[in-house]
Amino acid sequence: MASEPVDLPAQDVAAVVHRAFPGAVPAADYIAWTVAACAEHGMTPEVTLPILVTCRDEVLTDFKAFVSSSWGLTFSGSSLGGSFTMGRTGLDAARRHIPETELPLRVAFFVFPHVGIDADGVIGNIQRQGRANTSLACGAIITMREQFLSGEVRLEFDPTDPEMSLLRQRIAPHLLGRPVPDLVTITELVREAAVDDLVATGITTGGPIGDLAVFTGLLVNGPNETSWVWPNAATVHRQHEAVSIDLDIAQMRDF
Repeated sequence: MASEPVDLPAQDVAAVVHRAFPGAVPAADYIAWTVAACAEHGMTPEVTLPILVTCRDEVLTDFKAFVSSSWGLTFSGSSLGGSFTMGRTGLDAARRHIPETELPLRVAFFVFPHVGIDADGVIGNIQRQGRANTSLACGAIITMREQFLSGEVRLEFDPTDPEMSLLRQRIAPHLLGRPVPDLVTITELVREAAVDDLVATGITTGGPIGDLAVFTGLLVNGPNETSWVWPNAATVHRQHEAVSIDLDIAQMRDF
């Protein structure tokens, strides 16, 4: 169905986003806050490698740019849907890119699958540049949800569609034999699985990287091509101990 782009006033954009995602903050403010939060633990952009675990979607370009402008060059952990697929080998490759200005080696992870919302508040819809029709975000997660709703989901590995196969296989244990939840809930499942898989590599409990931070939540692609973060958790791991960072929404909005 064709749709005309709707240009909303900034306050109306915020209202639309906050109705569906209370506590969401502009992505630029959130990323600036992560720098300040990590600085208190000795993790500054000069000595820390940022790793993005996000979807491949081009609508995340702004978010990736915010991370790069605040943290410097980033290592990509992106995959279809935003699942964590780089594994131990990918982490070992990233380790070799960490600034060696001082020890311990430091990494900041940003684990953010994404979801769209349009000017009418419809979750999953976005208006992409150059397209007259309403588009979808995250298209991969929406497609996966539709496959589970159909009851005819394929769980075998398809070498011609590897990332979608892995995404389905990873989320299937949470969906098979149960009612298929809404899009936001499934996107949260993808986020939770990505964090669990990151932890399963052992990187948060030791290894060659001494200090790391993990920031996670949902990235919301809002009306007027805006980017928002709906925070879930922020943790710093130092010397085998995890310290939770207070998600002070008001403070995030001050940046």
